[in-house]
Amino acid sequence: MVQTEVENITIASSYISELLYPVFMKQLGNISIEEMRDAFTTKAISAGQHSIDNELLKMTKRGMLGLNEITLVLMPTAIDPQPLVVFSSNESHVYNWKVPDHLAPAIEDDEPYIWMENGIPELGLAGESLGC
Repeated sequence: MVQTEVENITIASSYISELLYPVFMKQLGNISIEEMRDAFTTKAISAGQHSIDNELLKMTKRGMLGLNEITLVLMPTAIDPQPLVVFSSNESHVYNWKVPDHLAPAIEDDEPYIWMENGIPELGLAGESLGC
């Protein structure tokens, strides 16, 4: 039963991501390369990021898929060896939230989800939680 629910949520979130991709890309298209570079360098949230964060917040407030938080993580690069939150429904997490070590392997291995029976305490989530 849990496996079926997890698969349904994973498929739904993937589908919604595909629908939202053009909207988010349009927002990001309004940001110059220099503005994006400066945002990452100074850890200042750009207007485009703020706009996307607000859309993510609306999704969680409306209860989309029962999500408590939506966070998009940029995986490690040669420039930054740590995973970096670049968008989040909780804007205070952008650039500031350290991705827990127990989540990073699932993200790096491109797993569609990670099931955590004890929640994600780093996000204040207790009980069974799903990360997609």
